[in-house]
Amino acid sequence: MKSTTILGALTAGSTFPNPYTNYPTFQALAQAFEDTGVRAYKGQAGAGSRGQKGWITGNQTDLPAAAAAVYAGEEAANGAATSAAAAEAFDEPLTMDQVNAIAGLFIVS
Repeated sequence: MKSTTILGALTAGSTFPNPYTNYPTFQALAQAFEDTGVRAYKGQAGAGSRGQKGWITGNQTDLPAAAAAVYAGEEAANGAATSAAAAEAFDEPLTMDQVNAIAGLFIVS
């Protein structure tokens, strides 16, 4: 793979200013990649063999009691956060088509 191909992929074919010299663009792309991955996972989490939705509500989970500490305190956010804080705290799931559309910007052949 040529370096120009890699550069084109990381900049979405020059859609974004050069992230190697423009730090705010680098930060925005890094956040976008991370959020897309989380949202893609969440969109497919229920497709696993456990048949669960992939996240918990409050601290309610059917995991073994030894894992209870992982979710202790999660119920505190229910009703205590403003709608803006709640919106910032959670990533909504994406469908496979949505993920493919986003990722397609960064795939070059």
